[in-house]
Amino acid sequence: MQKAILVAIVFLLAASCVRGPDPPVVKRSDVSIGTVQRGNMRLPAAASEQELKDVVYVSRPALGLPNMLYKLDPDGQSATPVAVQYGKGGAGVVEILSGLQPGDQIILTDMAAYEASGRVALR
Repeated sequence: MQKAILVAIVFLLAASCVRGPDPPVVKRSDVSIGTVQRGNMRLPAAASEQELKDVVYVSRPALGLPNMLYKLDPDGQSATPVAVQYGKGGAGVVEILSGLQPGDQIILTDMAAYEASGRVALR
């Protein structure tokens, strides 16, 4: 019996080491979440406005255009950084060339403080 308990404890300890530390927790109320969309996007121009047809775009993230944005996982309880390539920008929106798909939810708030951690948990 004691040997079985000892084996169970060793197994649990090993499993926790393999899994790694828990991700940092970000309060959902402290971040702004946007949804990637597909559609037409207006670009301001000096003399007239230009419209891009059928592009993937999202609201412009806080503090510029970081190379990594945090995409919410399907369960909505965590977010994982993804590399994003941007295209043209409009009034409050920016075209997404790669890294995200329509319907993806992303954190628009500056997440630079969490870059070293990778994945974050949302509560």
